[in-house]
Amino acid sequence: MAHIKILKRKRLDEKLNELRQFPLTVVTAPMGFGKTTAVRTFLNAREIPYIWLAMTESIRIAASEYFWFLLVKGVRQISADFADSLQELGFPNDSVQISRIIDLIGSKKPEQGLTVVIDDYYLIENAQIDLFLEQLVLARIPWLHIVLVGRKVPEIHIEELKLKGFCCSIDARELSFTEEELENYFELIGFRGGEAEKQKIRSYASGWIAAIYLMVTSFSRNINPEFHHSIHAMLKSSFFDKYDAPMQDFLLKLSFFDRLTAEQAVYLFEDGEAVNRLNRLCAENAFIILDDEGWYRFHQIFLDFLREERQTRKLNAGRLIERAGEWYSEQEDHVLAFKYWMMAGNHEKIFGELERTDIRKINSIDRKLIARVFRNATEEQKHAYPLATLKYIWLVILNDQEKGAEMLREFEEYFRSHDHPDYTRNQILAESAMVSTAVAFNDAEKVIECSRKSLRLLEGKTSMIRNRKSVLTYGTPHFTYAYYRTPGEFRRTVDVLVDGFQSHIDATDGCGMGCRSLARAEYALETGELEQAELPAKKALYQANLWEQSSIAICARLTLARLLIQKNRTDELQAVLRELGDMTKSELNPIVANTIDNCTGYIYACLGQAEKIPGWLRNGDMTAYTSKTQGMAFNYIVYGKAVLLTGDYMQLEVLTETLEKRFETFCNQLGYIHNHIHRSVAKYHIYGMMEGIKELQKAIDIARQDSIVMPFAENAEWLLPMLKSGLLDMDKPFAGRLLELCEKGSGNRIENATGLSAREIEVILLLEAGKSQKEIADQLCISPNTVKRHIQNIYQKLDATNRMCAIKRFRERSETSERLAGQE
Repeated sequence: MAHIKILKRKRLDEKLNELRQFPLTVVTAPMGFGKTTAVRTFLNAREIPYIWLAMTESIRIAASEYFWFLLVKGVRQISADFADSLQELGFPNDSVQISRIIDLIGSKKPEQGLTVVIDDYYLIENAQIDLFLEQLVLARIPWLHIVLVGRKVPEIHIEELKLKGFCCSIDARELSFTEEELENYFELIGFRGGEAEKQKIRSYASGWIAAIYLMVTSFSRNINPEFHHSIHAMLKSSFFDKYDAPMQDFLLKLSFFDRLTAEQAVYLFEDGEAVNRLNRLCAENAFIILDDEGWYRFHQIFLDFLREERQTRKLNAGRLIERAGEWYSEQEDHVLAFKYWMMAGNHEKIFGELERTDIRKINSIDRKLIARVFRNATEEQKHAYPLATLKYIWLVILNDQEKGAEMLREFEEYFRSHDHPDYTRNQILAESAMVSTAVAFNDAEKVIECSRKSLRLLEGKTSMIRNRKSVLTYGTPHFTYAYYRTPGEFRRTVDVLVDGFQSHIDATDGCGMGCRSLARAEYALETGELEQAELPAKKALYQANLWEQSSIAICARLTLARLLIQKNRTDELQAVLRELGDMTKSELNPIVANTIDNCTGYIYACLGQAEKIPGWLRNGDMTAYTSKTQGMAFNYIVYGKAVLLTGDYMQLEVLTETLEKRFETFCNQLGYIHNHIHRSVAKYHIYGMMEGIKELQKAIDIARQDSIVMPFAENAEWLLPMLKSGLLDMDKPFAGRLLELCEKGSGNRIENATGLSAREIEVILLLEAGKSQKEIADQLCISPNTVKRHIQNIYQKLDATNRMCAIKRFRERSETSERLAGQE
C-alpha cells in the first residue's frame, strides 16, 4: 500500500542477499523487530520468486500435517501438478518417505529457482518438521532456498549446518536500527519532534522498530509516552480508543483471525463495507497491512493486544465463528474449519463434514482432529452420523484392533434395533460389515464372511467406506502371504480365497480384482509347480491393470519375476523390473510405494544384487511402517536376505532371533520358513553342520506340510550342503522335488547374480579378454550386429556406460556367487 513507508536499509539488504547463496537462512529476533517486513521487502525488490508460508497458532492442532497442507497450498501457486503430487504423498513421517519427497522436489526444477519462506516458524515446535527441513537442506538442491523467520532459533543443527556452509543466519543485531538508520527513518516519515523527543526514542527503543513506531505515533498525537508504560497502553491510546464503538467491535472480531482476504471478510461479516473498513485501518495503522498476495495481515503485537482487549468485553461473535467454519470447509482446510466449529460448539457441522468425506481423503491431519471430536461426542451424535463414526472406527482398527473391534461391536448392536432417517438399516450394517474386514484382515474365512454379508446387505449397491482405490495388501507384495497362517492349510486357504474373494471385489467396485488368479499363481510358485504359475500370474496382472489395482499388480510382478529367475529368462525379468521402476516413479501412495520397494528388494536379493535393494530395507530402517499391520513383517524377509548377502553371519544370527516375534504377530508361516532358512545358514557358518541342520529342519517341518519348496530353491547356494547331507528328516517325494529344484537354481547362480543371459556372459568374458566386436562375432559364430546388441543389453543391465565399467560391475556381482560356489 502506498501509505506504508519502508526505509531502504543497505546494510540489512547486503546481509539478506546471502540467502541466495545458501540452502537455508535463519532470521531470528524477538517480536517487533521487522523480520517479516525485511524479508518480504527484500524479495519483492529483487523480484525473487518465492512461496510464503505464514504459520499461525492453528499449526499446533496437527503440526506436521497442517504444515504440509500450507506447503501444498503454497506450491499450488507455481505448479498444480507438483502440488497434487505432494498432497498425495502426504507429510513424510519417516526417513524413507523423506527420501522420496526430496527426490520428487529435486526433480521439479523451476526456471528461476525458488525461495520458500516459513514465517513464524517458532510456532511449529515439531521434531518431524525440523528433521524433514534439515534433510532437505542437506540434500542441497541447487535451485531451492529455505528461509525460516521466527522469534527463536529453530531446533535444527544450525551451527553444524553453518560449519558445512549450508546455512547463514540473521539476528536482532542485524535487524536493529542503527542511529544513522533511525535518523533516516525520522526523515522518511517526516517526524517533526524535537531533539529531546528523538533522544528519548533512541534511548528507550534501542533499535526496536515496533517501539520506535509506537513512540513516534504517540509524540505525533501529542501523547507523551514513557516506555515503562506497557505496550498495551500505548496501542490502546494510539490505535484503538480513537475509533467509535462499531469500528472497535469490528477490530475485536477481526482478532479471531490471523489473516484474511477481502472476499473472506465480506463473507464472514456479511457486509460489503467490511473491505472499506479494512482499507481504512490499513491506511491509519502500520500494524495492519495488505500484502502482495491479497492478505490483510495483523502484526502479532497488535493481534495480541486485540485478543487481550477482547477478553474484557462481551462480544456477539457466534454467527461470525460459524461462518468462519463454513468458509474454511469450502477451502478444504479441515483444520481451521473444525477449529472454528469447535469454538462455536457446533459438532454437528464436523460430523456432517466427516460423513461426506471419502475415507481415502481422511489423512493424518484429520485423524488427530477426529480423535479429539469423538472423545467429546455423545452417543446420539455418533449414531446420527454413522458413516463418520465407521470411518473413525476404521482408523482406530489400524492401530488398535481390539479397541476398534469393541467399538464396532457396540455400533452394530445399536443399529440392529434402530433405524436412521437417511440410510436403511441394511446400508449401515453393510458398511459395518465392510469395516469388519479390517478387524479380520489376514483371516481369509472371516474376511470373506464379512464381505459376503456386506454384499448381501448392499442389495446391488457398492460400499461407500471401501472402494477400488483402497489399498488391499497392507504393504506386502505377496497376496497369500498374509492369509497363510497355519501349517498344512496353505492349499485350503488359497481355495477359500479363490472361491470367496469375489464377494469383496463386487462389494467394493473392484478392490482386489485379479487376486483370485494371483492366489493360484502364488501357490503354484511356492510349491514348485512352475509351469502352473505363469499363466494365472499374467492373467492377474492384466486384470489388476485393467481395474487399477496397484497392489495386486505388484504381487503379480513379484510372482512373475521369481518364476523368470528360476527359468533363467533374464530379458523378460529385466522387463518386469523396468515396469516396477516405472511404478516407483509415478506412485504417490506411501503404502504402495513401500510395497514396490519390498517387491524389488526381494527380487534383487534373489539375484544377489544387494546394492540395488532399496536402502531402507538393506539397512533395516523400518520406520516406514507406522501401522502394525502394514507390511506384516514381509519387509523383514527382505532385510534378512540383504544381511545374508553381506556374509556377516553373526549379524544374521542375531537378527533372525529377534525377527521370530515379528512373524508371531500374524502367524506368517512363509515368514517363519524364510527366517529359519536364514538362521540355519548363519548357524552352519558359525557353529557347523549339525547346528545348521537343526535350524533348517524347523523350516522343512513347516514347508513339507504344504509341499512348499521355492524359499529353499531361492537360497539353494547356501543350503545345498545341508540338503545333501542326508541328515534332514524329509519324506522321499518331498526331498526329491526339493533337491531337484535347488540344484537347478544353484546351476543358474552366476546368471542370476549378474542379471545377464548365458550368451551375454559369453560376450562380456570375451570383452574382458580384450576381444574386439568382430573377433567376438567370429568366435561365437554370430553377426557383428548381434554382438553390438548384446553389448548394449549388457551395459543397460549393469548400469554401465563403457566396457571397463561393465566388466567391473560384472565381476562385483558374480563375486558373491563364485565365493559361495567355493563354499559348497
